[in-house]
Parts: sequence; structure tokens; C-alpha cells
Amino acid sequence: MFQKITERKPTPPQEDERSAYTAFSLTYRWYLTLLLGYLCLASSLTANIYFPLISLLAEQYHTSIHGINLTITIYVAVQGIAPSIFSPLSDTLGRRPVYIASFALYAAACLGLAFSHDSYATLMVLRALQSMGGSATLSLAYAVVADYAVHSERGKFLGPMMVATNIGPSIGPPIGGGAILATGDSR
Repeated sequence: MFQKITERKPTPPQEDERSAYTAFSLTYRWYLTLLLGYLCLASSLTANIYFPLISLLAEQYHTSIHGINLTITIYVAVQGIAPSIFSPLSDTLGRRPVYIASFALYAAACLGLAFSHDSYATLMVLRALQSMGGSATLSLAYAVVADYAVHSERGKFLGPMMVATNIGPSIGPPIGGGAILATGDSR
């Protein structure tokens, strides 16, 4: 009447199953993992490198510290919204073109910020664009790893990639502080 149900342990995929999952060699998959980790560093580093510079930016852009804090709030708000725009696009248009477009947007915003010296409105817009381009990198990088790694190996590739994302908040403020010291503009 009752049938005994036994649990079967999943067996790890054999080498021929792994090679059938992706055409990329193991060396190339590690190269992609390191490249994606480096690109993911952009968002977390750019968000945190800003903190030691708040009072200097308030003087430079002729606004209050609260005004500069508003640029951080906008950065974080856009950082939460952007992946929901770029991730579905990568499913329909492909990972590579969307990744290139989002990172190009990030790079263009960074370049614009380097040349904008006194317009607070420009700072607000460019920080939002910087966040939009940079924050999409994490969700897109995760999708790329999911594309080339079998389930049993996904953690092996995601771990090193996520280190870069998690190290950004640790090294960002010292880099920002070092930039202040290097320019001699510690006011």
C-alpha cells in the first residue's frame, strides 16, 4: 500500500556533461570570471570613493553638504532601479551588447564628471548616469556566469567575482582620502 520513497543524491556532472554545457575552456572561464570581477568593482568603488570628498565637493560645487549627500542618495536610488532595466534587456538582446552599453554609459558619466567642475545640476545628472551604468554590471555579470558554469561549479566562479564587488566599500574611502592627500587640497 505504501511505497518507500528513497532520496537520491544528485551526482556531480561528469567531464563530458560539463564540456557539453559550454564551449569555453576552463582557462577562458576563469579569465571571464576575473574580468567580470574587475568590472563589478566599478559600481561599489565609485559609490564609496566619494565619502571622504564630501566637504571638498560642497565647496567646489557651491552647495551644502546636504546637497552633496543628495547626490549620494540619487546614486543609491538609481543603483537599485537600473538592474531591473538592464537585466531583462540582456535576456532579449544578449549579454554582450547590454554589458558594453551599460559600461560605456558608466565610463562616459565618469569622463563627464572629470570635466564638470562647478555645475551642481550636471553633477546630479552625471552621478545618476554613472550609477545606472555601473550598477547593472553586477546583475549582468551574475547572468554571464550562470550562462557558462554548471550548477555544481557556479559557486566556484561566483565567489572570486563577488570578492571584487565586496572589496569596493573597503578600499573606496582610503582611495578617496588618498586622492585628497595626493592633490594637497585638504582644506
